[in-house]
Amino acid sequence: MLRQAVTLDADMTVQAALRLLASNGYWLSPDEPEARSRIEAYRERIKGLASRTPKKSAATAHSERTQWAWNAEQDAARVRPRVDPKAMTFEEAARILTRPIDEASVAIFRRDGVTIFWYARDLRHVLQALTQTGSRVRLLDALGLHEYTSSKTSGNKARRQEPRPLRGRRASRSAPGCCRRLRAATVRVG
Repeated sequence: MLRQAVTLDADMTVQAALRLLASNGYWLSPDEPEARSRIEAYRERIKGLASRTPKKSAATAHSERTQWAWNAEQDAARVRPRVDPKAMTFEEAARILTRPIDEASVAIFRRDGVTIFWYARDLRHVLQALTQTGSRVRLLDALGLHEYTSSKTSGNKARRQEPRPLRGRRASRSAPGCCRRLRAATVRVG
């Protein structure tokens, strides 16, 4: 089974990481500051759109959309509960936006000079650690990311490629017209 993954940068602050996770619907409690601001913004946006949009009949709405979009909307309506957008409460908005945290993971990217480290973590573990840490602390320090805790990479090791001779062929022959284009660009610029 494939899992959803959110990518974070190790240089982000805890507050920025929690805000990014909340924008994707992941939080431990909807009362957390980042989650609350995301839910409130969503609720206000939906209420604003609902108050400006006149109610359409189902026949009119269907004729204005493609069949695919209409089917996708109907599938989403079966999964998500129907809510009156003009009277949407905080709890209803939270229920709509919340995604299951047990079905997701976090990939954390850290660059140290020219070396890149990747850390794969369980989302619940990351959320618990971040909510217990100060908001200005970097992810690197909050989660204790070190070189020895990074994920191993898999795949073939890069082999040294020796340059191969052209075997009597000229470079312009392999890419016809490349030299003419280069000269034309040089003349125009100069």
